[in-house]
Amino acid sequence: MIPRVGCMARVFIEVVLILALIAGLILWQGQRDDEPKPKDVVSPATNTVLEHIRMAGEFVTAVGCVQTVVRSSDVREWLRLQVGSTELLYVGVGQIRAGLNLMELDENALSVSGDKVTVTLPPCKVLDTKIDVERSYVFDVKKSLVLSPKAIHLQSAAEKDALKEIREAAVQAGLLEQAQKQAKMLLRYWFEAAGFRTVEFRETGPTVVAVPAVTTGK
Repeated sequence: MIPRVGCMARVFIEVVLILALIAGLILWQGQRDDEPKPKDVVSPATNTVLEHIRMAGEFVTAVGCVQTVVRSSDVREWLRLQVGSTELLYVGVGQIRAGLNLMELDENALSVSGDKVTVTLPPCKVLDTKIDVERSYVFDVKKSLVLSPKAIHLQSAAEKDALKEIREAAVQAGLLEQAQKQAKMLLRYWFEAAGFRTVEFRETGPTVVAVPAVTTGK
Protein backbone atom coordinates (compact mmCIF):
# COMPACT_ATOMS: atom_id res chain seq x y z
CA MET A 1 0.00 0.00 0.00
CA ILE A 2 1.58 3.27 -1.11
CA PRO A 3 -0.26 6.34 0.20
CA ARG A 4 0.47 9.59 -1.58
CA VAL A 5 -1.60 12.25 0.13
CA GLY A 6 -1.50 15.71 -1.36
CA CYS A 7 -2.58 16.64 -4.90
CA MET A 8 -2.67 20.27 -3.80
CA ALA A 9 -2.97 21.43 -7.40
CA ARG A 10 -6.49 20.03 -7.47
CA VAL A 11 -7.27 21.76 -4.17
CA PHE A 12 -6.43 25.16 -5.68
CA ILE A 13 -8.77 24.49 -8.60
CA GLU A 14 -11.65 23.84 -6.23
CA VAL A 15 -10.77 26.91 -4.13
CA VAL A 16 -11.75 29.13 -7.10
CA LEU A 17 -15.34 28.93 -5.85
CA ILE A 18 -14.53 30.47 -2.49
CA LEU A 19 -12.41 33.15 -4.14
CA ALA A 20 -15.50 34.22 -6.06
CA LEU A 21 -17.39 34.38 -2.77
CA ILE A 22 -14.62 36.51 -1.29
CA ALA A 23 -15.07 39.04 -4.08
CA GLY A 24 -18.82 39.15 -3.44
CA LEU A 25 -18.37 39.60 0.29
CA ILE A 26 -15.79 42.36 -0.25
CA LEU A 27 -18.40 44.29 -2.24
CA TRP A 28 -20.91 43.72 0.55
CA GLN A 29 -18.36 44.93 3.12
CA GLY A 30 -17.73 48.03 1.02
CA GLN A 31 -21.35 48.98 1.34
CA ARG A 32 -21.09 48.62 5.13
CA ASP A 33 -18.07 50.96 5.33
CA ASP A 34 -20.25 54.00 4.59
CA GLU A 35 -22.50 53.22 7.54
CA PRO A 36 -21.65 53.75 11.23
CA LYS A 37 -20.49 50.51 12.81
CA PRO A 38 -22.39 49.57 15.97
CA LYS A 39 -20.62 47.93 18.83
CA ASP A 40 -22.69 44.78 18.51
CA VAL A 41 -23.86 43.64 15.09
CA VAL A 42 -27.43 42.42 15.21
CA SER A 43 -28.69 39.05 14.02
CA PRO A 44 -29.50 40.12 10.41
CA ALA A 45 -25.79 40.78 9.78
CA THR A 46 -24.94 37.32 11.09
CA ASN A 47 -27.52 35.80 8.78
CA THR A 48 -26.12 37.72 5.81
CA VAL A 49 -22.59 36.42 6.42
CA LEU A 50 -23.94 32.90 6.95
CA GLU A 51 -25.78 33.03 3.64
CA HIS A 52 -22.56 33.95 1.83
CA ILE A 53 -20.73 31.04 3.46
CA ARG A 54 -23.45 28.55 2.59
CA MET A 55 -23.14 29.50 -1.07
CA ALA A 56 -19.86 27.55 -1.17
CA GLY A 57 -21.81 24.33 -0.50
CA GLU A 58 -19.43 21.37 -0.42
CA PHE A 59 -16.11 22.94 0.55
CA VAL A 60 -13.21 20.67 -0.44
CA THR A 61 -10.03 21.63 1.43
CA ALA A 62 -7.78 18.57 0.92
CA VAL A 63 -7.38 15.93 -1.77
CA GLY A 64 -5.49 12.68 -1.34
CA CYS A 65 -4.15 10.39 -4.07
CA VAL A 66 -3.40 6.83 -2.99
CA GLN A 67 -2.23 3.70 -4.78
CA THR A 68 -2.79 0.24 -3.36
CA VAL A 69 -2.57 -3.40 -4.47
CA VAL A 70 -5.32 -5.82 -3.49
CA ARG A 71 -5.79 -9.54 -4.01
CA SER A 72 -9.16 -11.04 -4.93
CA SER A 73 -9.79 -14.77 -5.31
CA ASP A 74 -12.57 -17.29 -5.82
CA VAL A 75 -12.77 -21.09 -5.78
CA ARG A 76 -15.12 -23.60 -7.35
CA GLU A 77 -16.16 -26.57 -5.27
CA TRP A 78 -17.75 -29.93 -6.03
CA LEU A 79 -18.91 -32.16 -3.20
CA ARG A 80 -17.08 -29.82 -0.79
CA LEU A 81 -13.84 -30.35 -2.66
CA GLN A 82 -12.00 -27.51 -4.38
CA VAL A 83 -11.85 -28.27 -8.09
CA GLY A 84 -10.82 -24.89 -9.50
CA SER A 85 -9.58 -21.45 -8.47
CA THR A 86 -8.92 -17.97 -9.81
CA GLU A 87 -6.77 -15.30 -8.20
CA LEU A 88 -6.47 -11.68 -9.32
CA LEU A 89 -4.06 -8.90 -8.36
CA TYR A 90 -5.48 -5.42 -8.84
CA VAL A 91 -3.57 -2.13 -8.71
CA GLY A 92 -6.01 0.55 -7.61
CA VAL A 93 -5.32 4.27 -7.85
CA GLY A 94 -7.89 6.43 -6.13
CA GLN A 95 -8.69 9.95 -5.07
CA ILE A 96 -10.15 11.04 -1.73
CA ARG A 97 -11.69 14.46 -1.19
CA ALA A 98 -12.10 15.81 2.32
CA GLY A 99 -13.61 18.97 3.68
CA LEU A 100 -16.82 20.54 4.96
CA ASN A 101 -20.38 20.84 3.79
CA LEU A 102 -20.98 24.50 4.56
CA MET A 103 -24.69 24.09 3.88
CA GLU A 104 -24.87 22.29 7.24
CA LEU A 105 -23.88 25.42 9.17
CA ASP A 106 -26.74 27.05 11.10
CA GLU A 107 -27.16 30.27 13.08
CA ASN A 108 -25.47 28.71 16.12
CA ALA A 109 -22.28 28.17 14.09
CA LEU A 110 -21.61 31.87 13.62
CA SER A 111 -21.36 34.75 16.07
CA VAL A 112 -20.62 38.29 14.85
CA SER A 113 -19.76 41.15 17.19
CA GLY A 114 -18.42 44.30 15.59
CA ASP A 115 -15.29 43.35 13.63
CA LYS A 116 -14.96 39.98 15.41
CA VAL A 117 -16.44 36.73 14.14
CA THR A 118 -16.49 33.40 15.98
CA VAL A 119 -17.04 30.29 13.86
CA THR A 120 -17.94 26.88 15.29
CA LEU A 121 -16.67 24.44 12.67
CA PRO A 122 -17.86 20.86 12.37
CA PRO A 123 -15.07 18.30 11.91
CA CYS A 124 -13.88 17.74 8.38
CA LYS A 125 -14.92 14.44 6.83
CA VAL A 126 -14.32 12.35 3.74
CA LEU A 127 -16.69 13.74 1.12
CA ASP A 128 -16.12 11.08 -1.51
CA THR A 129 -13.72 8.39 -2.69
CA LYS A 130 -13.41 7.15 -6.24
CA ILE A 131 -11.25 4.87 -8.36
CA ASP A 132 -9.32 6.35 -11.27
CA VAL A 133 -10.28 3.76 -13.89
CA GLU A 134 -7.71 5.05 -16.39
CA ARG A 135 -4.80 4.52 -14.01
CA SER A 136 -6.05 1.39 -12.21
CA TYR A 137 -5.51 -2.02 -13.79
CA VAL A 138 -5.43 -5.78 -13.30
CA PHE A 139 -1.80 -6.67 -12.69
CA ASP A 140 -2.02 -10.45 -12.81
CA VAL A 141 -4.56 -13.28 -13.06
CA LYS A 142 -3.85 -16.86 -12.04
CA LYS A 143 -6.27 -19.64 -12.93
CA SER A 144 -6.36 -23.34 -12.34
CA LEU A 145 -6.09 -25.52 -15.45
CA VAL A 146 -9.70 -26.66 -15.24
CA LEU A 147 -12.99 -25.37 -13.83
CA SER A 148 -11.59 -21.98 -12.87
CA PRO A 149 -14.20 -19.32 -11.90
CA LYS A 150 -14.54 -16.29 -14.17
CA ALA A 151 -12.44 -13.27 -13.19
CA ILE A 152 -14.94 -10.56 -14.19
CA HIS A 153 -16.70 -10.33 -10.83
CA LEU A 154 -13.35 -10.53 -9.05
CA GLN A 155 -12.30 -7.17 -10.51
CA SER A 156 -15.47 -5.54 -9.17
CA ALA A 157 -14.78 -6.99 -5.73
CA ALA A 158 -11.16 -5.84 -5.96
CA GLU A 159 -12.26 -2.28 -6.76
CA LYS A 160 -14.44 -2.16 -3.64
CA ASP A 161 -11.62 -3.50 -1.48
CA ALA A 162 -9.21 -1.00 -3.04
CA LEU A 163 -11.57 1.89 -2.28
CA LYS A 164 -11.75 0.85 1.36
CA GLU A 165 -7.96 0.59 1.66
CA ILE A 166 -7.45 3.88 -0.17
CA ARG A 167 -9.81 5.70 2.19
CA GLU A 168 -8.21 4.16 5.29
CA ALA A 169 -4.68 4.93 4.08
CA ALA A 170 -5.54 8.57 3.40
CA VAL A 171 -7.13 9.02 6.83
CA GLN A 172 -4.19 7.37 8.57
CA ALA A 173 -1.81 9.63 6.64
CA GLY A 174 -3.55 12.68 8.15
CA LEU A 175 -5.82 13.82 5.32
CA LEU A 176 -8.61 14.94 7.67
CA GLU A 177 -6.22 16.94 9.86
CA GLN A 178 -4.83 18.57 6.74
CA ALA A 179 -8.35 19.38 5.56
CA GLN A 180 -9.24 20.98 8.92
CA LYS A 181 -6.15 23.20 8.91
CA GLN A 182 -6.74 24.19 5.29
CA ALA A 183 -10.40 24.98 6.02
CA LYS A 184 -9.44 27.33 8.87
CA MET A 185 -6.79 29.05 6.75
CA LEU A 186 -9.13 29.65 3.79
CA LEU A 187 -12.06 30.74 5.93
CA ARG A 188 -9.82 33.09 7.93
CA TYR A 189 -8.67 34.68 4.67
CA TRP A 190 -12.29 34.90 3.55
CA PHE A 191 -13.43 36.68 6.72
CA GLU A 192 -10.42 39.01 6.80
CA ALA A 193 -11.09 39.97 3.18
CA ALA A 194 -14.65 40.79 4.29
CA GLY A 195 -13.32 43.26 6.85
CA PHE A 196 -13.25 41.25 10.09
CA ARG A 197 -10.14 41.92 12.15
CA THR A 198 -10.53 39.04 14.59
CA VAL A 199 -11.45 35.52 13.49
CA GLU A 200 -11.88 32.84 16.14
CA PHE A 201 -12.55 29.16 15.48
CA ARG A 202 -14.20 26.61 17.72
CA GLU A 203 -14.66 22.93 16.96
CA THR A 204 -17.66 20.77 17.77
CA GLY A 205 -15.83 17.51 18.52
CA PRO A 206 -13.51 14.81 17.21
CA THR A 207 -13.19 14.19 13.50
CA VAL A 208 -15.53 11.50 12.23
CA VAL A 209 -14.86 9.57 9.03
CA ALA A 210 -17.85 9.48 6.71
CA VAL A 211 -18.59 6.39 4.66
CA PRO A 212 -19.42 7.75 1.20
CA ALA A 213 -20.95 5.74 -1.59
CA VAL A 214 -18.55 3.64 -3.64
CA THR A 215 -17.92 5.29 -6.99
CA THR A 216 -15.59 4.83 -9.91
CA GLY A 217 -14.52 7.46 -12.37
CA LYS A 218 -11.72 9.29 -14.05
